[in-house]
Amino acid sequence: MLASIEEEAERCHQVVEGLLDLSRNSVHQVRSTTVDLRALAERVAGGPWLSGRAPGVSMEVGGAGTTVGDETKLRQVLVNLIVNAVESCGAAGRVTVSIEASSPASVNVIVSDTGPGVDPSANGRIFDPFFTTKQHGTGLGLSISRAIARAHGGDLVLASGGGPGATFELRLPAGGHWTS
Repeated sequence: MLASIEEEAERCHQVVEGLLDLSRNSVHQVRSTTVDLRALAERVAGGPWLSGRAPGVSMEVGGAGTTVGDETKLRQVLVNLIVNAVESCGAAGRVTVSIEASSPASVNVIVSDTGPGVDPSANGRIFDPFFTTKQHGTGLGLSISRAIARAHGGDLVLASGGGPGATFELRLPAGGHWTS
């Protein structure tokens, strides 16, 4: 119970920080360090924010790649994408995080789930601030995540969402070395 309270307090903190980031444009201020995307995805996939959300959901992280950027902000993007994917699966399902080099100059972090997918009527608005399809959502997660991706010279796109399942791609410039 205490872990759930801590998790929700952290989530509230992230929402408030996200609002402040958007209002101050600090989402665009990126510290540059080399980020191991596989290690980051594994930490997020094993993090406390997932406990109790969907205990029957299986998680797999594969691939490798690096980028240069702000690890804390990129973690925020991955937390949002992975939590959304886990929640969409319901009581059971599968979430896959794949890190793939799409070229020597770019790397993608692909988050896929086996949930129902994104309602086609939401496709054009899914990244709009305050738009949500969740009963208790704020509608900030994907808009903040996209702003962070763009501040890193990349983008966040809904690659497929018509169901079954949804796939989001975090597209980033490759940094350091890359492998697939």
